[in-house]
Amino acid sequence: MKKSPRHRASRRLVTAVAAAVMASLFMSSCALFVTGELRSVRADLDTFTVSNHPTSKRGNDTRLRVMNSRGKLKIAYLSFPVGSVASPLSASLRVLPKQSGFDLTVHNVAAFTDATTHTTRPAIGSRVGTFTRTKADKPADIALDRVTVVRGRIYLAVLTTSPYELELVSSEGAERGDGAAAAPTVVVEGEAASQLTTGQGATTTPANTTPPTTTTTTAPPTTTPPTTTTTPPPAVDPTLGGDPLPGTIVPAQGAWSTVADFESNTVPLEMIRAFPAGKTLTPSLAQVDGAIQRYPGTGVMWSTFMANRNFTDAQVAEFARAIRARADQLPWLDIAVDAEPDRKDRSYTVAQFVEGFARLKAAVGPHPKIRWVLNLTGYQFEQRIGAYRNVLPLVDVLAIDPYWNNDMRPNSIQGGNQDIIDAAEWAEANGKAFAFGEWGAQVGANQSRNLDLAFDAIELTRPEYFPYFHDVGGSGTGCWLSGESFRTYSQRAAAL
Repeated sequence: MKKSPRHRASRRLVTAVAAAVMASLFMSSCALFVTGELRSVRADLDTFTVSNHPTSKRGNDTRLRVMNSRGKLKIAYLSFPVGSVASPLSASLRVLPKQSGFDLTVHNVAAFTDATTHTTRPAIGSRVGTFTRTKADKPADIALDRVTVVRGRIYLAVLTTSPYELELVSSEGAERGDGAAAAPTVVVEGEAASQLTTGQGATTTPANTTPPTTTTTTAPPTTTPPTTTTTPPPAVDPTLGGDPLPGTIVPAQGAWSTVADFESNTVPLEMIRAFPAGKTLTPSLAQVDGAIQRYPGTGVMWSTFMANRNFTDAQVAEFARAIRARADQLPWLDIAVDAEPDRKDRSYTVAQFVEGFARLKAAVGPHPKIRWVLNLTGYQFEQRIGAYRNVLPLVDVLAIDPYWNNDMRPNSIQGGNQDIIDAAEWAEANGKAFAFGEWGAQVGANQSRNLDLAFDAIELTRPEYFPYFHDVGGSGTGCWLSGESFRTYSQRAAAL
């Protein structure tokens, strides 16, 4: 039986409720735990801010998100009630990361609330701790020095230099499913621990009460701060994570006016879908270069159509070097294969396509900013996925190209179409990220309705990105936006 995203959400809710019950048996609701001369204080306030959603309030999220792309900055904020402890303070911060390979810095900040936004965020103060190379679902213990105590509270900011997104379990996440041990915690020891008192609204667990195992260590692990901030970037993560990324498409004709028109009338772009100038081995990378020059800080999804056509190893190697050189200049580069070998107008077989794609990926090799995408153009997901079975082990992302059409043709996708749900669930089950390779809503009296239907599907399946085919350059999809349809798009995209 197929399970809808709604069904999955119900299942997650049951799991979260069960975890919350276990947590309540594990510990009291106290914010502070005492073990001899070692005391651990759970965060009772945390949030994060997003630069491209400057008024968004994220104080109730179950994940704290941090990243530092040129097009997006996310900062996590944590606060702990410590009462009358002396300032400045040496301590250890424990957080639970959900991804590996990230470097972190921790800073003093001024006071904030759970309603703090990017617009109202406090200034970043002095750095008080660093951490190198997180491990997924392994606690990160960060040694802190000269932490400022402001009116009985510690206020901290957590940042990363990575262009990818890292999730940290928030206090809400710990309560709703991840367990008490996953909550952000400050550990104080020695003389400071003996001086520490509970802040407003916090209570003290008696000293003879067994605390959670994660807070009973005799001393926080020592973490040697890195000597430089220019550490190599982390290995590419299989997912970008976080909120869906809006973007637009540069049609194959190269009409950059489509991007300018789209961005001037909608939300700021975070990615661009680009195409080669020809469906050959050595297609022009001009559109990728244009994205780098015109929209620095955007990620790029670039389509290649390589199939095996007796290219020499030297030709493939040179092409791979050109791709890597572009990736070095981008926050991230997704290489999409929309070769469509099962289409009648393609002059190569499925086997040739798979071989050619495998050669290209091997030549490019590992790169911290490159992911590989299978873009299933067309419809009937269950039918089309079978043609690509041999390429699936080579890709990190599954993408589809849904279009919402006015005439309700059998091959058009409408809101809630099972194909979209099937694709998203298949990606999740097979460890692939999920994205829209491109999409559009046909012009006409029903365009705003079609946009609403499309965003319903986006909210339901949460693709990593969804570049719109705003084809004022005349490519013929008939999905350009204007007037009210621009407003509909902007409102729905901004609300994600």
